Amino acid sequence: MEVTEPGAAYVLARKVLLDALEGLGDHRRAAVLVGAQTVYVHTGSGELTTAPMTTDADLLLRRSALSDNPTVDAAMRRAGFVLRPGGNPGQWVGEGHVGVDLMVVPHESGRSSPTARSVRMPPHDNNFARPTEGVQAALVDHVPHFVRSLDVEDARGFEVSIAGPAALITAKMIKIAERIDQPHRVRPKDALDVYRLLSELPIDALVDGFRRHLDDPHATTASTRAVAVMVRSRLNVAELASQAARGDRQVRRQCAELISDLIEEIDLRCPKLLL
Repeated sequence: MEVTEPGAAYVLARKVLLDALEGLGDHRRAAVLVGAQTVYVHTGSGELTTAPMTTDADLLLRRSALSDNPTVDAAMRRAGFVLRPGGNPGQWVGEGHVGVDLMVVPHESGRSSPTARSVRMPPHDNNFARPTEGVQAALVDHVPHFVRSLDVEDARGFEVSIAGPAALITAKMIKIAERIDQPHRVRPKDALDVYRLLSELPIDALVDGFRRHLDDPHATTASTRAVAVMVRSRLNVAELASQAARGDRQVRRQCAELISDLIEEIDLRCPKLLL
């Protein structure tokens, strides 16, 4: 399901994503689309009065599928992207100052420090991507999808792997947990994206995704952490979702209930993910 009648900023974000996918060439086979654009591919507009909205794109790159020539940084520059001045590694900027963030999972980054911001993945530049916690589940929980332009005058589209909804919930929950004690860094929209996934997708599909995470130790660790956040911060997440939905109290109530339902199903079918 795709978003209908998207806003101009979202149309541009999709265009810049396609610019990056086109420029990556053979590296595209290594990419998994994560983040808000993936949420909207899975859920469409839904019933929320708050329109789907994002102004960037997030791509996770699998190290084993990367090519050596050209390097990723060379491919991005040839496609017209530049690293954001003063930004973090992996923050590439394209047309209209729209960002495309390139990420790798920490255990594939060539770095041992949990606080490392850059990678060591020669021959690629150390700043071409950023080690990112929370996205490990997307390495085992993804499906192919044909991502199309949202501009009627742009006929482009590319097949790329997209993270499954359980992998997205895992990443969003970990991101929320890392920021929930720092109000200036919290993005209520992350919680609203969780609510979109919970409300628009069958619970069986979500739990099946979490079960798939058990096939990989790194994905299991991330998902266990995410489930712990659900258990501990269910009401906080629901409140953040309500804030992003313009104070909609029904969103708060439903989000809390849906998280509780998911925890119950995980307890029944994936108990190893509960601490």
